[in-house]
Amino acid sequence: MTVSATPKTRPTSEPKNSTQQATKAELAAQVDRETRRRGDRHAAIVDSIGIIQLPLAGLAAVEQRRIGRDEVGALTLDMVALEGHKGPLADVICDLADAYPVLGVVLDRVAKATPFGALLGVVMSLGVQIAENHRVLPAHLRGLSPTGVIARDDLVDELKTQAEKAQAAQAAERQNNGDRQPVNV
Repeated sequence: MTVSATPKTRPTSEPKNSTQQATKAELAAQVDRETRRRGDRHAAIVDSIGIIQLPLAGLAAVEQRRIGRDEVGALTLDMVALEGHKGPLADVICDLADAYPVLGVVLDRVAKATPFGALLGVVMSLGVQIAENHRVLPAHLRGLSPTGVIARDDLVDELKTQAEKAQAAQAAERQNNGDRQPVNV
């Protein structure tokens, strides 16, 4: 038994008009699928890089305690560099996946796990905000959270402003109602 490794060839005859339209529609659908697949791969790579940043953030925090609050450590700078290169790195890896289908299969599987990466990103942002709330986050690390960190003093000021607005609204309501009590419906 002989096995041939030559690829199958398509017929060389021109397709008829209705078949040609169907072929164009199939080609457009295939291009759309490939575009979506590349977008999913790109997002998966960016999320995976974000996951890599989690242990790096922990190491940066340990380094920060060693060198002092006002100094910027090398691991912090590494995190900034990694953040800035996520997009270009993902583009190049997607190009490699297009050239090497085996890598594409692996990336497609990673893309299915990206919701976990998104969850870790949210947890990381929450952890960074909590560190800021407890005044253990150095100022230069505030910009590293994907959602941004609200400075503790700004958060306290915002809460005070909201409380003052609520008190003013209650006072205005009391003044408008006089001695009358609001009716519970």
